[in-house]
Amino acid sequence: MAESMLYSLLGFIIIAVVFFLIIMWKVFVKAGLDGWKCLIPFYNAYLYITHVLGMSKGWFIIMLIPGLSIFTYLMIVYYSPFRLAKRFGQGVGFGFGLFFLPMVFYPILAFGASEFILNVATLNTDDFGVKEVDQNHE
Repeated sequence: MAESMLYSLLGFIIIAVVFFLIIMWKVFVKAGLDGWKCLIPFYNAYLYITHVLGMSKGWFIIMLIPGLSIFTYLMIVYYSPFRLAKRFGQGVGFGFGLFFLPMVFYPILAFGASEFILNVATLNTDDFGVKEVDQNHE
């Protein structure tokens, strides 16, 4: 019995990972990136932070520094749903949905009608004072 529960749990985890990869693939494509880039470790994080979220490369570099990485990672984890919602033209309520119910709101973002906003003139700064990166001048 314990073995069948273990296989069931393993099957659920595999399905959840595949589901998440499909969603991230769609988000990358909506953001103007090739979907397969979400499959490459570290490179996907770099693209997610710099292109999808529109944050500077410094956030990714700081995330690689031992000791500082945990604070940067936590800031990105708690902050990225709101920033992602903003980059796709959604409001703060959708950001809370991404944060508290990601298995519901990420598919809505990936498969819904939301469009990625690359124009940083409309997204100059946010509530944390983090300056948007102009993707057209890198």
